[in-house]
Amino acid sequence: MEFRAIRGLVRRNGQVIAVGGGAPVYSRNRPWLKKAGAVVYIRVAPRVLAARLLKGRGRPLLAPAGRDPRAVGALIMALLRKREKHYRRADITVNAGDAAPGRAVAMILRALHARRS
Repeated sequence: MEFRAIRGLVRRNGQVIAVGGGAPVYSRNRPWLKKAGAVVYIRVAPRVLAARLLKGRGRPLLAPAGRDPRAVGALIMALLRKREKHYRRADITVNAGDAAPGRAVAMILRALHARRS
């Protein structure tokens, strides 16, 4: 399902395509993401990811951890260990750490501008 959505969005111009953590892991998604433009990996502190995900409606992949912050954090760390090599294939990595979303956007824009210069 993600593959079809990504492929359909790439055919449009001037868009930001924000994908979930699993999309860059699948090799058939990566060429389409690259075709869309610069791929940015927004690296966020695992504890920040855990807090944000616990505020949401839940993710099927995190279901085994329930709503326990420590269990969610441990599961996120395990997923990052598996996925990090795929994320590092991005054109740009922005280390957002625990920055607020608005600050992270500013960091991304600076990185994109520097890439074009």
